[in-house]
Amino acid sequence: MLSRSFIFLQGMTPDQERALWQAGYLSWDALLDALPDLPAQPRQKARWRRRLLQAQRAYHERDARWFERVLPPTERWRLIPDFWPWTAFVDVEAYQVRPGHYRMTLAGILLDHDYRVFVAGQNLHEVPRILESVRLMISFGGQGFDLQMLEQTYPHWKRPFAHLDLQPMFKLVGLPQGLKKLERMFGWRRGAGLDGMGGWLAVQLWERHREGDDRALKALIRYNFEDVARLPFLAAFIYNRIVQQLEYPFPPFRPDLPRLTPPPVDRSIVYEIRHRRPWHARPPG
Repeated sequence: MLSRSFIFLQGMTPDQERALWQAGYLSWDALLDALPDLPAQPRQKARWRRRLLQAQRAYHERDARWFERVLPPTERWRLIPDFWPWTAFVDVEAYQVRPGHYRMTLAGILLDHDYRVFVAGQNLHEVPRILESVRLMISFGGQGFDLQMLEQTYPHWKRPFAHLDLQPMFKLVGLPQGLKKLERMFGWRRGAGLDGMGGWLAVQLWERHREGDDRALKALIRYNFEDVARLPFLAAFIYNRIVQQLEYPFPPFRPDLPRLTPPPVDRSIVYEIRHRRPWHARPPG
């Protein structure tokens, strides 16, 4: 899809792009060959030629950040299939140290069908190294949180990847933007008593972990895992839903989705937090 995209050309509208597809221009090479005969101003055609050549170079160099800069934010879903082999699915947990200031406690990263977790005070410093080979980071709601937390935690780190926040993409097609609402829509269950639990649970679990509750970190990892594990499916789903609305028969994207085993968790701690019980208490039975 990306190599058939022209929406990043200066002055290009969605209707004009669709007209180019319908006229048979389905690659950058095809449009480059046809530029001399297109009914456009010479200056415009010269700009398009430069941009198309830049796109080809960026594509071959796997420079997703170049496309991040030139694609409108609502069009960055086009990166999904072409950069899928170099994509990391990321979700970050944090707590508020003072109003408006947060500190990362945990980062869950799904890369190459492998879920890994990085914890403050243990191995959180390894995140930049793990993400060094990544070309696209996909999150849900990460534009206003996860990406900012990464950049705040590693202020001297120059990220090598583009970022795609799936949340606003669902708004484009009229679907819920909340992850919990999407879970209900798809009929997903989290298990371990985590259904319907929001971000406040992650904060409570981190506090319990700091207080010495051995169950808390495992429960926090499971909570994070459930968020991260949804992302590959949601990315493929939203890509195909948007493509269906383009009114052009582009093929669907059917990636090999990861099959992950949920980390074990002692659900008693979730019960205690739900019912505001002290951490040393145990549920009846």
